[in-house]
Amino acid sequence: MKLYFVRHGQSTMNQDDLISGWASDPELTEQGKSQAVAVGQELRGRNIDAIFTSGLRRVDQTALIIRDQLDPKLPVFTDWLLYERWHGDMESRPWTDDNFQKISNSDRDFCESHGIETDNLVARARAFLDNLQLMPVEFHNIVVATSGGIMWAVSKIANQSGDKIEFQNTEINEYDLRKDKNGTYSC
Repeated sequence: MKLYFVRHGQSTMNQDDLISGWASDPELTEQGKSQAVAVGQELRGRNIDAIFTSGLRRVDQTALIIRDQLDPKLPVFTDWLLYERWHGDMESRPWTDDNFQKISNSDRDFCESHGIETDNLVARARAFLDNLQLMPVEFHNIVVATSGGIMWAVSKIANQSGDKIEFQNTEINEYDLRKDKNGTYSC
């Protein structure tokens, strides 16, 4: 199964350099909408069977724009497991170099003191991947519109994250998903 994980287009909170998790629900900017159109055009010819989205406004807008570029009849599924991480009391605060590093690296003391989700993010991403394997319909090529946190978690599950902690708006990460007998994903 080929998965194309796409981070949402630029949101109003991205534009203002504010932390946005699942408590805030900003819309896409005009630039974010243009980015989503470009990604949809880039994904043409890849025989996409379905699109999954988180249910967050910025992600849903991105997913629907991509769908309209590919085929307006493509099925779009919403799965809360794809929600961005919970940022606790850091939600809507400005990104600074210091708090970006601490949140992105899941600094345990910092995250716990601010109520920021850490381990659950990877568990939700793994559950989403497990659920894909159980779908009653076999999909071969799937677009997964989501947020940077889930992009990081999936790359970590696939053992491809290295030191990468930041994903650009509408960045595409492509995975050929296979799961071995031990439950480990390989790409």
